[in-house]
Formats: sequence, structure tokens, C-alpha cells
Amino acid sequence: KIGLGGEADPTPEQLKQALQRQGLKPEMIEQLMQKAAACQAAQGRCSGLGQALGAAGVNMKEPEQAPVDTALNGQVIVLTGELSRMTRKAATEMLESLGATVTGSVSRKTTAVIAGEKAGSKKRKAEELGIPIYDESYLDRLMPDTTTE
Repeated sequence: KIGLGGEADPTPEQLKQALQRQGLKPEMIEQLMQKAAACQAAQGRCSGLGQALGAAGVNMKEPEQAPVDTALNGQVIVLTGELSRMTRKAATEMLESLGATVTGSVSRKTTAVIAGEKAGSKKRKAEELGIPIYDESYLDRLMPDTTTE
């Protein structure tokens, strides 16, 4: 088990599964797993692992089937560019769980564009049409709060 200072410390496999459920990129999972292994070698005396997991938005609890939040109901969102903290699939699933429709092209019906690194023609078209453009931190603000007190 890996000592995270919580009530129930996860096994390395449970930690990896939780990281994958969050939709983190494989490189980020590998970095966090390396920190976890170092923590385990230090017999649970972790320095920074809990903060690193929290910063990555990791929720160690099994996901509950919650009712669909409709915060973005009726919104048509386009993702463009390279996302650094989560996969495009995970971002799409999160946005759809909040009621948004995620499409692959910008049109007059598009209500927002989320632009990662190296965004190109979709971002330019959104600018031309006057559609709001957000950076990847917008996804962080939309992510449900999974922290516990």
C-alpha cells in the first residue's frame, strides 16, 4: 500500500486505475507512479505526493453514478490544439457530462472553443466569428470538486 495519509491507502494498482479514470496522459501517470514508488520505499513518509495528486485532480474514490450536471446544457464546444493535462477523450466526456455538445468543427452554432497548445485554424475561425476562446485552465474550473475535508 502507498501511504497518502488518508483513511484507506491505495495499492499501486488502485492508484494507477484512479489516475487512468481521471483521463490523465500516460506521461503524467508515469510521473505520479514514480513518486508513489518513492513514497512507498520511504515507508509512507511522502513529501509532495498528496499535493501532486491533488494538483492533477486525482480522486481516489470510485466514481459514483451521479445525476448529470447541466451547467453547460445547450452549449456547443470545440476542443482544439494539444491538451496537456488530460486526453481529448477525457475532456470530451467531462464536458458532455456537464451537458455540453462537443463537436469537431467551429460554426456559428459554436458557443465556446477550448484551445490547447498549438491551436490552429479552429482557433482562428472562432476569432473571426467572435466566439469566446478559453485556454485549458477552463477545464480545471469546470472539473467537479473532488476534495474532501
